[in-house]
Amino acid sequence: MTDLDSFFGLFKRVADAQGWPDTDRTLMLQCVFRGKAQRVYSALSMEDSRDYEKVKSAVLKAYSLVPEAYRQRFRNLKKRFDQTHVEFAQELKLPCQRWCSASYVQGCDELFNLMVLEQFTSTLSVQLATYISEHDLSNVSEAAVLADDYELIHKA
Repeated sequence: MTDLDSFFGLFKRVADAQGWPDTDRTLMLQCVFRGKAQRVYSALSMEDSRDYEKVKSAVLKAYSLVPEAYRQRFRNLKKRFDQTHVEFAQELKLPCQRWCSASYVQGCDELFNLMVLEQFTSTLSVQLATYISEHDLSNVSEAAVLADDYELIHKA
């Protein structure tokens, strides 16, 4: 599996079309997993291994396919000399869509929060930005309170 995001997207389409319950989905997945994905699946508890979203999340996390990885891919993309601007604009869409999807952004307000939170954390020190991102927040107000608390605690 070279592109896990595409794999899970296609797999979900087939599973939805067939009406497979989560337990059947995870059973099918474990049959195609190899290497790291197989080890991650094997390490899950019996209960978690029956939950499709938990299996998917664990595998994606193992491959560092988490919101921050997609955000970095999106922000670090540069136009190649052999690319047209139209091609580059199209290439930017996939990591941005995956970043939003992995961050569970579903509407304009959630996208707004994601962008403001990203801008906020980009102004922080590396240590503080890491601390904030470890808390997996989706609201800049919560991040600001956490940042203030962090600085109060670490001033002493």
